[in-house]
Amino acid sequence: MVTKETVKHSLEARWLMKIIVSTSVCYLLCFIPFIIYRTEVKPMLLLFFGGVMSMLFLPIIGYHIYCYVNLFRYIERYEIYELELNHPKRAPFYRGARHYTASFQTRKGRKVEKLTRPVWRDEFLAKVRPLKEKSIHAKIAYNDVRDAILVLESDER
Repeated sequence: MVTKETVKHSLEARWLMKIIVSTSVCYLLCFIPFIIYRTEVKPMLLLFFGGVMSMLFLPIIGYHIYCYVNLFRYIERYEIYELELNHPKRAPFYRGARHYTASFQTRKGRKVEKLTRPVWRDEFLAKVRPLKEKSIHAKIAYNDVRDAILVLESDER
């Protein structure tokens, strides 16, 4: 049985929360020069800069919040599976992150092959290391309504 606590402590939920927090911190750090030099900044410049930064950061933050909240939808429909994740691939948008292919058969007999989210990452701000073709053992939860998988834990993390 998957509970809200299980989903909250899953690799994917922690990964999404880390992105939300780090992007929010970067967004707020953009305004530090305006806070320090508040007497010399024209209000129109602050308004323009704030609008541009909001257009850059808020859609990213909003998308990841949506993904985080979406993990908790239809929580009663998750089924837990333990399997080997194969064929690592680089994630196009998250530097140093990789995702795997999960292939399994559901309890209802349906064959499912899905890509996980790129929750496995090399060191932060490090050079991208070459991919090692290895599989990892993981515990996942599959939601048949959303047709999505959620990585709960793995032996690499």
